[in-house]
Amino acid sequence: AFESWDALAAVLNAERHRLLLHVRAHPASSLAALARALGRDDQHVDEDVTALERAGLLDRSGGAVRATAERVRVEA
Repeated sequence: AFESWDALAAVLNAERHRLLLHVRAHPASSLAALARALGRDDQHVDEDVTALERAGLLDRSGGAVRATAERVRVEA
Protein backbone atom coordinates (compact mmCIF):
# COMPACT_ATOMS: atom_id res chain seq x y z
CA ALA A 1 0.00 0.00 0.00
CA PHE A 2 1.08 3.52 -0.68
CA GLU A 3 0.64 6.32 1.85
CA SER A 4 -0.72 8.80 -0.69
CA TRP A 5 -1.47 9.35 -4.36
CA ASP A 6 1.76 11.36 -4.59
CA ALA A 7 3.75 8.38 -3.29
CA LEU A 8 2.14 6.15 -5.90
CA ALA A 9 2.74 8.69 -8.68
CA ALA A 10 6.42 8.92 -7.71
CA VAL A 11 6.82 5.21 -8.50
CA LEU A 12 4.21 4.33 -11.12
CA ASN A 13 4.60 6.30 -14.35
CA ALA A 14 2.98 5.18 -17.62
CA GLU A 15 5.86 2.89 -18.72
CA ARG A 16 6.13 1.27 -15.30
CA HIS A 17 2.38 0.73 -15.24
CA ARG A 18 2.56 -0.96 -18.65
CA LEU A 19 5.48 -3.10 -17.44
CA LEU A 20 3.62 -4.08 -14.27
CA LEU A 21 0.48 -5.05 -16.19
CA HIS A 22 2.55 -7.11 -18.61
CA VAL A 23 4.41 -8.94 -15.84
CA ARG A 24 1.16 -9.71 -14.00
CA ALA A 25 -0.18 -11.39 -17.14
CA HIS A 26 3.13 -12.84 -18.37
CA PRO A 27 5.83 -13.39 -15.73
CA ALA A 28 9.22 -13.03 -17.43
CA SER A 29 11.99 -15.61 -17.30
CA SER A 30 14.60 -12.84 -17.44
CA LEU A 31 15.02 -9.10 -17.63
CA ALA A 32 16.18 -9.41 -21.25
CA ALA A 33 13.06 -11.40 -22.16
CA LEU A 34 10.88 -8.75 -20.51
CA ALA A 35 12.66 -5.94 -22.37
CA ARG A 36 12.18 -7.76 -25.69
CA ALA A 37 8.49 -8.40 -24.98
CA LEU A 38 7.96 -4.70 -24.22
CA GLY A 39 10.11 -3.48 -27.12
CA ARG A 40 12.29 -1.47 -24.72
CA ASP A 41 15.99 -1.33 -23.99
CA ASP A 42 17.37 -3.52 -21.18
CA GLN A 43 18.83 -0.65 -19.15
CA HIS A 44 15.55 1.28 -18.89
CA VAL A 45 13.59 -1.89 -18.08
CA ASP A 46 16.17 -2.72 -15.40
CA GLU A 47 15.72 0.74 -13.84
CA ASP A 48 11.94 0.37 -13.88
CA VAL A 49 12.01 -3.17 -12.46
CA THR A 50 14.34 -1.98 -9.67
CA ALA A 51 11.97 0.88 -8.77
CA LEU A 52 8.94 -1.41 -8.80
CA GLU A 53 10.80 -4.02 -6.79
CA ARG A 54 11.75 -1.42 -4.14
CA ALA A 55 8.08 -0.43 -3.97
CA GLY A 56 7.16 -4.07 -3.33
CA LEU A 57 5.28 -4.52 -6.61
CA LEU A 58 7.71 -6.89 -8.36
CA ASP A 59 10.06 -9.69 -7.35
CA ARG A 60 13.22 -10.46 -9.31
CA SER A 61 14.54 -13.56 -7.59
CA GLY A 62 16.44 -16.17 -9.54
CA GLY A 63 16.59 -13.89 -12.58
CA ALA A 64 12.85 -14.15 -13.27
CA VAL A 65 10.53 -11.14 -12.89
CA ARG A 66 7.14 -11.65 -11.23
CA ALA A 67 4.41 -9.41 -9.84
CA THR A 68 4.00 -9.66 -6.07
CA ALA A 69 0.46 -8.34 -5.75
CA GLU A 70 -2.82 -8.40 -7.61
CA ARG A 71 -3.79 -4.90 -6.46
CA VAL A 72 -2.21 -1.58 -5.58
CA ARG A 73 -3.80 0.20 -2.64
CA VAL A 74 -3.52 3.86 -1.64
CA GLU A 75 -4.24 4.68 1.99
CA ALA A 76 -4.88 8.39 1.83
